[in-house]
Formats: sequence, C-alpha cells, structure tokens
Amino acid sequence: MECFAARGDYCIALKVGKCHGPKCSFYRTPEAAKASIRKAYARIAELDYTMQEYISIKYYLGMMPWTRGERA
Repeated sequence: MECFAARGDYCIALKVGKCHGPKCSFYRTPEAAKASIRKAYARIAELDYTMQEYISIKYYLGMMPWTRGERA
C-alpha cells in the first residue's frame, strides 16, 4: 500500500528523496491520513468560537474547513 506522502520515490512529509514505506514513522495510508484529519477537525469544532477563529486565521488563511469551509 502507498503512503499518503509519497510522490514517486520522494517523501513530501519529510522532504527526503527516498520513501521508506511502512518502516517510516510518518507512513500512513491515504485513508488513515483522511481519518486523522477528520479527527483533528472534530476536535477543533468542539472548541469555543474564539479559539476556532484564532486557529483559522493562524493556520488556515481564515478558512474553517471543519465547518465546511466557512470564513471566520
């Protein structure tokens, strides 16, 4: 199975020329990577609006993808 960060032999997560596959600590299938993102978005959505707004501005260019892309 291929890692979510593999682009040919290049690893975009670690920015190294050789992907080490399942031996790498960053290795995740695309499905596992999507599940991890969904879990993180669920956690952010539980925070109060002020903190969500802060996170959206600092890390997501003002977008709130955990609320279907609404702007802060």
